[in-house]
Amino acid sequence: MRDRLAALGLESFLKTSGGKGLHVVVPIVGAPWEPGKDFARRIALEMAADAPDRYVAKMTKSLRHGRIFVDYLRNGRAQTAVASFSPRARPGATVAAPLAWAEVAPGLDPGGFPIATMGERLAAQPRAPGAGFFAVRQTLGPGAPSAALQMKYLRVPGLWAARFHFVPVGKPAPPRPRRPRPQTASLT
Repeated sequence: MRDRLAALGLESFLKTSGGKGLHVVVPIVGAPWEPGKDFARRIALEMAADAPDRYVAKMTKSLRHGRIFVDYLRNGRAQTAVASFSPRARPGATVAAPLAWAEVAPGLDPGGFPIATMGERLAAQPRAPGAGFFAVRQTLGPGAPSAALQMKYLRVPGLWAARFHFVPVGKPAPPRPRRPRPQTASLT
């Protein structure tokens, strides 16, 4: 995943989910949600097509056995992702721990980072994993250094954005309008 994104001129960061998975996080400036989700979907489908024995892009659990589920569905506007260092409601209070890419190796347990060890873990590292995340200012589409390579993943001409468990950086999206609540009658 990291190499695929780097070939598109995108710097990526890694963290555990605090449970069973890993999140690849790519900061994108000015990323609208729907084109971003579509970009992530296309990357996930391409990975599954390139190595169907290793990756699957469909949520169906019966298809996942022995393969890595590349979940692009968490890139919608109303979806959530756990923030770094957030404790999970699990035994040992595991956290979503930022990782250096060099830490990814066979046997890595994404759920093996309890909150009690985070201070020691960070103190032992010369540079905190994920350092520099908020300084990265990268875009997609026209104007991006790798725009020609990225365009095959962008369906909507003129929109240059995406997320793949990507975290948009910069100006937040405007709040959604609230739906009116139905009127209730009092029976007294």
